[in-house]
Amino acid sequence: MKKMMWWFTKKHADYLVLNRDEQLLLMEEIRKAHLEWSTALSMFDNVVDPDEIDHIIFLINAAEKRYMTLYKRAKLLHKEAHEVRGSDVS
Repeated sequence: MKKMMWWFTKKHADYLVLNRDEQLLLMEEIRKAHLEWSTALSMFDNVVDPDEIDHIIFLINAAEKRYMTLYKRAKLLHKEAHEVRGSDVS
């Protein structure tokens, strides 16, 4: 979780594109998506029926895609915040 906290520390609060509530909402969505992905991965270890295996693989792929999409969004917002901060310094 610490790796995801870098983009909304107080140090960069004035430069963020999202307001504080939106940041917290995005952070919570990332946490939930990671939990869903981890849960799907752990479910895979407990299935034996081939139909269930296919279903779990689908869940794993969907959860991973959701997590990565949200994570990339947070990363992009962090990059934009640094670009804004860099242009303010000049």
